[in-house]
Amino acid sequence: MRRTLPLVLMGSLFLACAAGRSATREQRASSLSSVSAARQAGAEEVPEAATYLALAEEEATRAEALMRDGKHRDAQHMFERAEADAELALALAEEAPARAEATRARERLPSVSP
Repeated sequence: MRRTLPLVLMGSLFLACAAGRSATREQRASSLSSVSAARQAGAEEVPEAATYLALAEEEATRAEALMRDGKHRDAQHMFERAEADAELALALAEEAPARAEATRARERLPSVSP
């Protein structure tokens, strides 16, 4: 019994580490996909979106370094932040044309005076 307990504990620890790495890899793929989608939507051309896209790219780079250092939980959190910022950049990039069209439509309307 004394010999099996350490083996069981070591096995559990190994499985927990493997699961953490897998989740981090999945989060990495998801965040990099979001960065790519924002870039494809033209986030680099919309000033506010470009700011969040740059932040997402920096966070993804930091997360990669954390992964290399074996800090998988920290890396996963940083990838989550990168994904959130990339999704915001995407939303801002997609909103920009609609906002510009609304501004043009408002300018075409005759002014109404009371």
